[in-house]
Amino acid sequence: MISPAQARRDRAILLRDLHRDQRRRFLRRLAELRAEEKAARIERRAELARARDRCVTRAEDVAREAAAAYKRAVELAKLAKLAARQVARDQCALERQHARDEGAHKIEHAKREREEERRFAAELVRLEKGAKASESERRQRSRRGERRAESDDEVRGNLEPELVPLFELLKRTIKGSDRQSRTEAFRGYAEEHQAEVYEAQDREADRALRRDLRKHRAEGGAARAPARAARAPARAARAPDELPASAFVAPRRARAARGPLSAVPF
Repeated sequence: MISPAQARRDRAILLRDLHRDQRRRFLRRLAELRAEEKAARIERRAELARARDRCVTRAEDVAREAAAAYKRAVELAKLAKLAARQVARDQCALERQHARDEGAHKIEHAKREREEERRFAAELVRLEKGAKASESERRQRSRRGERRAESDDEVRGNLEPELVPLFELLKRTIKGSDRQSRTEAFRGYAEEHQAEVYEAQDREADRALRRDLRKHRAEGGAARAPARAARAPARAARAPDELPASAFVAPRRARAARGPLSAVPF
């Protein structure tokens, strides 16, 4: 019978042999895997080299085909360019000839008109010399009155659109004088008060926006009025107990959801 000590020794020897065999098998398998990896790397390098060769070959073929196509396109473009140049030369020659003929006719006509205008101007100068002093005085008197009495509509017509809003605010305070009209006086004021010009433009833009919003809402209400009128008889024919509860609750919820700002007209 085997003693416990002998059994332990035998067991240790068995485990050592087993571990030795496992290690040998592991090392052998590891060597095989390394050999396979090396062979795969060699095959990959060879395949990459073959792929590069194929790519270079295809690139050379494409380059040759592109060069041939480019050469053909260049030849065609040259021929088209020569034809277009010839057409342009012929057209330019016709236009130059037409311009020469028309220009000569206009020059002769302008010469005749100039001579007639020169004679007419000399006649006007001769007629105006006698009344020059009285006409100048009359113009000065009328100009003073016009400067003082220039109306609001005339000032608006003389101003740029961006200056009109400020003029509407200050038109009662803008006065003319013997030296300048109301338009000139307002232009001077506007140049000195650019900030007021911008503020008046902003207020006018806000008023226009509110007018457009009110108009849009009025048009929307007018469009919805026929639909509400068409639904009114059918709704009135129903008894109150037949109406759903949402008919009484929904309007209140809608007004509550809109909040106090829904009453603002802009």
